[in-house]
Amino acid sequence: MKRVLLYLFRKKSFAGHFVAIFVLLSFTTPENAYGQRNDTVVIEHADVLEFIQNDTAHIRKLIGHVRLRQDNLIFSCDSAYQFTDKNYVDAFGHVHILQGDTIDLRGDTLHYFGNDKRAYMTGRVNLRDRKMHLTTDKLNFDLSNNMASYTTGGTLINNGTTLTSGSGVYYTNSTKAYFKHDVKLVNPDYTLLSDTLAYQIESKIARFYGPTRIISKENEIYCEGGWYDTKNEIAEFTVNASLSNPPQIIHADTLYYERHKGIGKAHHRVVFTDTAKQMTIYCSQAIYYEYTHTVKASGQPILINRIDRDSLYLTADTLLSVEDTLKHIRTLYAYHHVKLFKNNLQGQCDSLVWRDEDSILYFLNHPVLWSDSSQYTADTIKVGLKNAHIDRVWLRQHAMIGSESASGIYDQIGGRTISGIFKTDTLRYVLVTGNGESIYYAKDKHQAFIGVNKATCSNMKIYFASNKIEKIVFMGEPEATLFPIQKINIEDFVLENFIWYGSERPLSLKDLPGSEQLK
Repeated sequence: MKRVLLYLFRKKSFAGHFVAIFVLLSFTTPENAYGQRNDTVVIEHADVLEFIQNDTAHIRKLIGHVRLRQDNLIFSCDSAYQFTDKNYVDAFGHVHILQGDTIDLRGDTLHYFGNDKRAYMTGRVNLRDRKMHLTTDKLNFDLSNNMASYTTGGTLINNGTTLTSGSGVYYTNSTKAYFKHDVKLVNPDYTLLSDTLAYQIESKIARFYGPTRIISKENEIYCEGGWYDTKNEIAEFTVNASLSNPPQIIHADTLYYERHKGIGKAHHRVVFTDTAKQMTIYCSQAIYYEYTHTVKASGQPILINRIDRDSLYLTADTLLSVEDTLKHIRTLYAYHHVKLFKNNLQGQCDSLVWRDEDSILYFLNHPVLWSDSSQYTADTIKVGLKNAHIDRVWLRQHAMIGSESASGIYDQIGGRTISGIFKTDTLRYVLVTGNGESIYYAKDKHQAFIGVNKATCSNMKIYFASNKIEKIVFMGEPEATLFPIQKINIEDFVLENFIWYGSERPLSLKDLPGSEQLK
């Protein structure tokens, strides 16, 4: 190899120190020209090289198109100081480190510890590999462990996703990264804000620790733990997890979410709220369909509907809340072992439908209702609510109204259909249509029983006062008989199919399954 060398020697004014200056044109040297170890940083090229030697250090000063190498690492810069006895390099200006075709690191200034293969890069630092691009002001890079870290803020870009944080650690061989302090991940479809985030570059799975928010046009998610597969848009959120899609929000201990399907599955201590409808559901399991604003709750679900200053509580094996997103009308379906409690209304059935458009509740399959001292049964019952009060009741097929006049003694009204009108939750009158029958116990002014009035008429209208029969108007040809109380057997005065269900009546909120969730 052809070389042109110029040596200049000059003794320093202080004893024992010498300066050797090389002016080198087209200078190259093989790796072992000076007998270095394999891990020694060696010079491959520099326009000018100066040797500086004193009692404490042996220094090479390289200027112009500097290129160094250590194993498979290639360094280039405008100038550098090489401390040969410590295997240490300070590099300046357009510093560039290449490691094969995997690592590309650039910056303004480099402090490199060759024995440990640790690089400290500052000033417009850029780190690239096959998966991502990282920028920061200051970067520590442990090349032996393939670990890069920063503490002064950085930005990582990966296939359209941008992540910024106050500090971070990135492993180039495993494409894992850990970020802390004001972490922000921006995707075209959402933004993720977290305190601590672990991110796998290749699989695009993010794991978060501490308060975390994921914000999109459709919804906002909050949690304090969990993971998010940003590639497939599947996630599991834990610890105070919530998904908000106004006016609806769902809270749970664990929330599994598939964004592209708009499906959320909630487990343990689930609370679903619709602020527009003044409705809340508590349960242990729920599925939320975001696009149709539908929630299916199971695991002892209990619904609360706040009506003015009163609340209606409803439980069942399963609750299904469905919204017509065009008309913004919500329909609630409850099925199997349904129970309802409201201060002025209680009930049970096997299935229930409630449409908020007309505030009508449909009780199906063995329904029983109670209001004040009255019990209502039929094949099907409808209850109309108005301004938080019972307004109307419709009983269809095998309709019957009963009230306990005394222990084991019941006033009864039966017919094919019964329609009742209420005023401030108090039954005022009913219209019986088809096969009308009535049994009521007459009392004197001292409230002592004097007899039993039994009447039949195709149609009849019955008026109530203080929840007691006040007057019966027969529409048709009635058959009515008053039996003296002393000559009757009470067991003979029971209408067909009449059953008293008083022991099953929920008398307070505590009588509803799942009410303990409200504590």
